[in-house]
Amino acid sequence: MDPDAARSLPEVLRAFRRSAYQLRRAVEAVAASNSLCFELSFKVGECAVVSFAESTELLRLAALLRPFTTPESSIELREVWSRLLEEGLVAEATRHKVDALIASADASPIRVVLNEEEISVGDLCFAYGEGELFDCRPDAQRMLKLLALGPMEQMIPFLYYRACLTCSEIVLTIREAIRSAEGGRVALAAEDGREPRCIYCLASEGDFSAEDHVIPESLGNDELVLREAVCDACNNSLSRLEQSLLDFEPVALLRVLNVPYTKKGKFPRAEFRDFTMEKVRPREVKFISKTTKEIFTNEEEVSPGLIRFSTSVLSRRPFDPVLLGRAVFKIGLGLVAYDGGVECACSPRYDVARDFIAGNSGMPNHLLMERTTVPDQSLLTEWRDVGSATPVMLSLYGLRLSFNLEATPYPVAGVALPEGFMQFWLGGEGRGGASPTTWDRPVARLRSKIAVRLIPFDGGDVDDGRTTPARSACA
Repeated sequence: MDPDAARSLPEVLRAFRRSAYQLRRAVEAVAASNSLCFELSFKVGECAVVSFAESTELLRLAALLRPFTTPESSIELREVWSRLLEEGLVAEATRHKVDALIASADASPIRVVLNEEEISVGDLCFAYGEGELFDCRPDAQRMLKLLALGPMEQMIPFLYYRACLTCSEIVLTIREAIRSAEGGRVALAAEDGREPRCIYCLASEGDFSAEDHVIPESLGNDELVLREAVCDACNNSLSRLEQSLLDFEPVALLRVLNVPYTKKGKFPRAEFRDFTMEKVRPREVKFISKTTKEIFTNEEEVSPGLIRFSTSVLSRRPFDPVLLGRAVFKIGLGLVAYDGGVECACSPRYDVARDFIAGNSGMPNHLLMERTTVPDQSLLTEWRDVGSATPVMLSLYGLRLSFNLEATPYPVAGVALPEGFMQFWLGGEGRGGASPTTWDRPVARLRSKIAVRLIPFDGGDVDDGRTTPARSACA
């Protein structure tokens, strides 16, 4: 079953509103930069000169709009609008305004005819969006090649971004309708009727206004969100753990490759000891060397335009497995709360993990991490209650980690783990468990080997928007 299909209307409206806030800022940036500009100039006796500059502001706008226009997305604007209408949550004046905007989005200021067949705005957006900007679908590329003749080569992206602004206006109008609905008939309190309780400090009093993303929102997660399960004090104090995970070099690299935009609506960027990498377009990543050394090794062209290579990321600071462990243990306890319920996560079984996450004590167990990472485009989680232990397995865009939320020795008998994992002791008294490879130097500089499969500039698979984590829970 598609995880998005199971989302309740209040959850969908929250996600829509959050993403629309970022989009609003992108629209304002485009207006301030005056970057949507198509120029056509003539000189007597010379050919016309046509130009259109695809600015950073326009690229950000398109990336932030993507989840609202992708049919598979839970916040696709037409689907959300239909649900609002079905629930009777929209004022008559707002309904007429949005319906008019949706109709105008299908109208183009320029009539485009190809082989005596009129090309719609939707066709133009499909050709450029799916054939160039976000993907390389063969049917979209064929259409784009047919259309990109003469001045139309520059006109197509101009019309595409003009349509993006029109769609953005629809999204922002729906956002206002959602805000009105949230202040009226849509209840956004805890849906199970329970009293708030913090899974990290066990407090049941204080403010619980903040939402807590089980996997950091900065890694693209907008699905696994806890409400009234984390107090505002813990949400603020534990934010350092989220940042430590994002700064961990393998995660930082994978984030640039896979996350379409940051929490602030910008393209992700990462600084390493020997190079900087940043996303400059939805399917383009720029690497800037800080030394004379080669960034890539084992380069291999596997097909026209497709390059496979490896790179080694050497950390700029001493590697602290305990800090990394606290960050991923926070994710693990959040998964238990999300799938098993808050009371399950508040069980005394996880008191040692709670103290470890808070930084009050070590964790008498190991963190396992795969030595070589092959990037992919998914966030995968799995946890199990096996009675005497709660093993958790995470794959963060290909970086695989595993640990036990309890103090019993780990790896656990009967739970098969892949070969090639490193083992890090997380503190506490005694040592137990075994793994194929042991490395217990908490201040060593970590070198991670990343085998990257990348198509620069003119090909490759990409994210369509925010990531839906795939989960498995067995309680």
